[in-house]
Amino acid sequence: MRRLTRAGALLIAIALLTGCAAGRAFSKGEGRAHVGDWDAAVKYFQVALQHDPDNPDYRIALERASLNASRGHFEAARQMVMEGELSAACKDLFAALH
Repeated sequence: MRRLTRAGALLIAIALLTGCAAGRAFSKGEGRAHVGDWDAAVKYFQVALQHDPDNPDYRIALERASLNASRGHFEAARQMVMEGELSAACKDLFAALH
């Protein structure tokens, strides 16, 4: 019985630590999204989703951040094309697609 109790406690501790890691990453992602740092937000939301892949809030936040990051890179690339900076524009356009 004692062995089952220790095993159960260990599983609960692992679940809590995983949930905490996901929650911390999600909070950091929300903070980065709030200031418009969409690339960083994407990275944090990816971490949160890796820790809790079934969480719909994490998945939605990642999709939203990914779309906004792509939009930002596309707009930056468009501006660079208008300024004749084609090499830099290609880099941002590539980032917009990924």
